[in-house]
Amino acid sequence: MTDDGHSRSADEGSGSVADESPSDGKVVQASFLQFLSGMAAQALMHLGVMTNPMTGKMESDLANAKYSIDLLSVIEEKTRGNLDEEEEAYLTSALYELRLRYVQATKTHDEESHEDALEGESDATREKRCDDASS
Repeated sequence: MTDDGHSRSADEGSGSVADESPSDGKVVQASFLQFLSGMAAQALMHLGVMTNPMTGKMESDLANAKYSIDLLSVIEEKTRGNLDEEEEAYLTSALYELRLRYVQATKTHDEESHEDALEGESDATREKRCDDASS
């Protein structure tokens, strides 16, 4: 039983996730802004802007980046009118930046794919394509 008269379950106080805190001793308070920040960080990681903490590498996964951005868009839509000013400003700004970075990443990816395709093309095919374009 606790000091306030409530009974404690056998699992409480035994290292459960709820009892864990950062190594600096500060207790992190869960908030909607932290949730949004985590989702945005995940999208940035998939865009190759942040290091993947599991691999320690900068990796680009545009399909998962798009999915993360789409999830944030759904959250924006479903929470419209229910966010405080700070949450709304953060979400709007994060989505703007993520969408911009996604467009840039897909453009770069498309250009690299096109260059790779051209490198694999034979000289005769390239000459034929250039001749066809000039006609």
